[in-house]
Amino acid sequence: MALTAHILPLALLLQTADTSIAGAFPAGESNYMGMLFRMLLSLAAICVFIYFVGRYLMPRLFGMRTPGAGELTMIDQVPIGAGRAVCIVRAVGKYYLIGVAEKGVDLIAELDADEVRSRYKGETN
Repeated sequence: MALTAHILPLALLLQTADTSIAGAFPAGESNYMGMLFRMLLSLAAICVFIYFVGRYLMPRLFGMRTPGAGELTMIDQVPIGAGRAVCIVRAVGKYYLIGVAEKGVDLIAELDADEVRSRYKGETN
């Protein structure tokens, strides 16, 4: 009984409510294409702002660096088993072949910089 006492006034309210949106906008503001354009323009501005904050402002505020921007860069990686890989990395202008496993990282060899640059032309600096 108590539930119907709450539902009945709500149903009556919904029946008498004006469902047209013409009264929601002032005169001259019923141009839907203009509203859609402004909404899309606002959404684009918000997306550009989020991109700018994430790409430029946050790294500067918190000292984060983008991948490849520092002195340590992974050039290539080849998985050789479960949890194991062999990698070529550049560290402070030198190239190293390292083994990576669950137990740790091992230096295998220092590589010739000219040979690595010739094989990985677009990926090395």
